[in-house]
Amino acid sequence: MDHILLPVARVFKPDIVLVSAGFDAAKDDPIGDCVVTAEGFADMLKKLRELAGGKVVLVLEGGYGPDYLADCVLACVEVLTQAKESKTSHGCPHGETYDLIKLVRETLSPHWPVLKTPVLAWEADEEQLDNAAEAVTRIFGRLDDLITEFATKLMKEFRLLGESLVESLKAGSKPGSGGSSV
Repeated sequence: MDHILLPVARVFKPDIVLVSAGFDAAKDDPIGDCVVTAEGFADMLKKLRELAGGKVVLVLEGGYGPDYLADCVLACVEVLTQAKESKTSHGCPHGETYDLIKLVRETLSPHWPVLKTPVLAWEADEEQLDNAAEAVTRIFGRLDDLITEFATKLMKEFRLLGESLVESLKAGSKPGSGGSSV
């Protein structure tokens, strides 16, 4: 939705949004085999409500479990009536979903140039993302060493540790696990 429908809809600028509100994709639907929660449907509707000045019509047409169906409908009615404020999520597609989104965007981009932009912000430079992840790993590794070093100095300074415990801390073992004494 975030990567195909909404970008195209914003360019299209609809006067009204009509939704065939089937809830077959709900997580407890026996046929749909999907995992959309009531909150997920509400989130999608909230995003659609931003189009066409909030003019959205829902027509209930599917879903096969009365319990979850009631939850999904209630969540959507709360969005339409603004009875309950919720945050809009911006999840990231992964795996096969990401690949399918890229394929659909590539296929439709000759007709909808808005789809020529990268799906994800970091898609343009995956190497930069890898470098950032390595830097964070190095920083946290070094931070762990600095904390151990600082704690050891403090404990020595205030004579809180025996030498064997200090040595076990430097070696990376846990106090009390190998005959350390205080």
